[in-house]
Amino acid sequence: MNSRVTRIFVGIVAVSSMLMAGCAMSDSGEKSSLKRRAGAEVEAEIKGRSSEVMDIMATKGKVTEPGPYSAECADGGQGGRVIRHPWSLYGVSNDRLERAMENLLAGLPKRGWEIVESGTDGSKNQNQQILAVHLDTHTQMDVRWKKGLDTNRPIITVNVYSRCFVDTSRIQ
Repeated sequence: MNSRVTRIFVGIVAVSSMLMAGCAMSDSGEKSSLKRRAGAEVEAEIKGRSSEVMDIMATKGKVTEPGPYSAECADGGQGGRVIRHPWSLYGVSNDRLERAMENLLAGLPKRGWEIVESGTDGSKNQNQQILAVHLDTHTQMDVRWKKGLDTNRPIITVNVYSRCFVDTSRIQ
């Protein structure tokens, strides 16, 4: 196996084992792999991690602002939720976006993030991608620098999201 494939495999195993941590018992007494948390607490955590990512990029530009949202997750019928915060940085040159990606690669580990994968995303345009997991909160992140080679504008898309959880504020 070449070293890139090995790194990807090790990263996937590491992320999978982190996400499986924290099993709890469900109300019916069955083992549940989902942690029970208040949705507002998770949303605040994701918002904070998302702001941290922007700070590490250290690049001024236009930013989309949809804010975090809650959605169902694929959890085998356990009623889980996930909080996602997608946003984009655009309106600046590719040189500045490249610097933002370099800042992430250098700064994320200093802030408790493990970079699971970094490199091209396999697309025709060879967009740069960073996949990372925060070691304390298990928050995950997918960042892609789309250079605009296909006549679109250069942009960095960011998706910061929680692991699946049972929202205690939704339980009656």
